Amino acid sequence: MDAGQLVSFGLISIQDMPQKDTLQSKDLALPSRFRVMLQQAIRYGVGIGILCALWLVGLHLTDNNAFGPKRVLLYFAVPVAVVLSQWSLRRAMPGGKPGLLRALGMGALTTVMAATLVALGVIALGKIAGEPALERNRREMMYLARADRKAMVKQAGSEEGYNRQMAYWAQLSAQDIAQNDFSKILLLGLIFAVPGGIFFRE
Repeated sequence: MDAGQLVSFGLISIQDMPQKDTLQSKDLALPSRFRVMLQQAIRYGVGIGILCALWLVGLHLTDNNAFGPKRVLLYFAVPVAVVLSQWSLRRAMPGGKPGLLRALGMGALTTVMAATLVALGVIALGKIAGEPALERNRREMMYLARADRKAMVKQAGSEEGYNRQMAYWAQLSAQDIAQNDFSKILLLGLIFAVPGGIFFRE
């Protein structure tokens, strides 16, 4: 093989070698992008979900009503976690452009994880704290409703609606509270995920 053939062979070999950019683009293919999204959702969604669950435990251990209104104080941190996850996704994506659908999906995934963990935390606390803690919550809720009966009747729409609400509270379970919290956190998170997804899409 003469020198000219060696040079030609070398050029062909170099052209056939996978380039760094090609390898990087393969690394950032669809499965890898989803893996990045999953990592951010776990970091922020699971993180805030665990934090909310610990807040419930802290209320119970300090002799507060863990199923009462104080439990929702930390739930407003969920939208913050949703927006942070979208911001983090933008930083992790090449060129800082995850796109609208991925940014919205990031917010939705983070919200679902957080809401699920909060609901599971409420159910677990209901089993650990037992019926005395749930009964305490029922008494406090019904006491507040009776103390502001006029406003509650107006809110319920009628005396019959007020009585139905009181009957519901009289039998309120941890599963009922968990379902209510799940739906409210899900709605709250998705509401903030939309503007966050638009802002952090690129």
